[in-house]
Amino acid sequence: LLITITNDAWFGKTSAPYQHLAQAVFRSVEQRRWILRSANTGISAVINPKGRIIKETPLFKRCYFVAPFDLSKKRTLYGKTEKIWPFLFLGIFILSNLQKSNRNRSF
Repeated sequence: LLITITNDAWFGKTSAPYQHLAQAVFRSVEQRRWILRSANTGISAVINPKGRIIKETPLFKRCYFVAPFDLSKKRTLYGKTEKIWPFLFLGIFILSNLQKSNRNRSF
């Protein structure tokens, strides 16, 4: 279960709150977790692990809802290995730059 409490008021009536909701949908799929998103000016939502929005509130409307959610212990491959990826890509970056510098010396 992931819980997001956010203040989207400073975005006003722009696309930013919808983009934040879209990021939450992506995160729920990425981590295969339910997300409970609470925003003071909307959009509050409950998102299932498949990225489906179960319930949501509109922008700038004071309201509440009740929605089911579940606690899951399953982890995605990314969730199990997420700390490795930055080091892996850093290593690839360093090796590729070393390889380029070795090529330049041979000319």
